[in-house]
Amino acid sequence: MATYFGALVAADQLTESQEVTRTKERDQAKRITFWVTPDHKGNERMHFANRSPDPVTKVSAHFLINADVGGERESAVPIISFGYLAPCSEVTINRNDLKSWDTKREIPYGDRTRIGIMALVFTDSSGKEWVRTPWSLDNDVSVLPGITRIKHLGTKPLVTMRSISPCGVAVSP
Repeated sequence: MATYFGALVAADQLTESQEVTRTKERDQAKRITFWVTPDHKGNERMHFANRSPDPVTKVSAHFLINADVGGERESAVPIISFGYLAPCSEVTINRNDLKSWDTKREIPYGDRTRIGIMALVFTDSSGKEWVRTPWSLDNDVSVLPGITRIKHLGTKPLVTMRSISPCGVAVSP
């Protein structure tokens, strides 16, 4: 009987230890986020923030663009790589920047163009890859929807990186 209860206690301790490990594993990833705000001219500004005390690397922003072009609706997913986000920092990209970075003119722009952030993909300081979408935080990049018109716009210099505070504040997944 003692062996049975000992096994139950060991299983409970293992489950608790696994939960603590998962929580620690997500600790830095919970502090990486993005949001969109209009500026004073009505243009959209996209913000990407690292509120952790450690840098994240291999950062790429996946945008979703829907445009009405000549009566047809077109969609594309341009991707911009940052390389890294420094600890306690924020990067801002203006909506018009995407258009200027599209030097091959592969992204649809029309009378009614809508741009949104589909996902932010990054690698945390322990080397684990994460995907933050508007609705989730996951360490499986296959959660990104398969869209056929993916265009990589290259790695861009982070001229708009600035320090932010408070640092170390987690955001909800």
